Amino acid sequence: MKNNSIFLGFFIIVFAILFLIGKINFSLLFPVFIIFLGLSIMPQKEKITKVALIIFAMSCLGLMVVDLLNETKKEVSFLPIEVNNNIESPNIFLSVESGNILISGFESDKLIQGSLKTNFSKSGAIVKDSKVFLSFEGAPWREDVVNQIEVLINKEKEVDLNIDSFLSVVNVEEINHKSIKTTSFLSDIILEIDKSVNIEIDSFLSAIRIFIPSNSGVRIENNLVASSINFNGLLQMNEKVFQTQDYEEREVKINLKTEGLFSSLTIIEK
Repeated sequence: MKNNSIFLGFFIIVFAILFLIGKINFSLLFPVFIIFLGLSIMPQKEKITKVALIIFAMSCLGLMVVDLLNETKKEVSFLPIEVNNNIESPNIFLSVESGNILISGFESDKLIQGSLKTNFSKSGAIVKDSKVFLSFEGAPWREDVVNQIEVLINKEKEVDLNIDSFLSVVNVEEINHKSIKTTSFLSDIILEIDKSVNIEIDSFLSAIRIFIPSNSGVRIENNLVASSINFNGLLQMNEKVFQTQDYEEREVKINLKTEGLFSSLTIIEK
């Protein structure tokens, strides 16, 4: 048990180092954890176990140093975003890591256009049937890194918008939304709503602010835990459901479902 604690402690130290230098990638952390788990159940007194731990530790440190050096050499660049496909009801999936992103409506014959001011390590756009996938991955918490994205969506298209954010600020305004779904970790999400919409929010250590029209009705199914919630003017229907008193009579109806931990949710009338 004592030796297992050493392996767990070493994993936590590696995680902390990655966190401090802004290189956490959860798709890589899982296999790293599995490796530590495998090392922890190997015979503790065998020489090969100690050699394996030393090699693995040195490899981790070397990869972090090389990756950090490579990031410092990257220059900020300006890149265009453009999707010309004529999709009537597009389903847009947007994933952003360590960025400041504005999603807004515009009038054009294109579906999506925009720009990046960035040194993102990866970015891309893929269109498959009615689905559009936009992804941006960058290095967080470094003074020389600027990751600013502007994504403009054709106002004539009613869209389902799906946002997955990590260590980011996301601002959504003036889009022709049919539904909005956000998954956020250590992020700041700002949604400006103009018409009836279904919203799903899954958040962890995030702040969500939703601006709504003054004449709108709101219904919320709240499953946030250990979170700060501001539902001014809403009636509590049961343990989890809140809604505007004359919800059914309102012309604009906003249905909101929340999940998550340690977050804040605020609804503000414009």
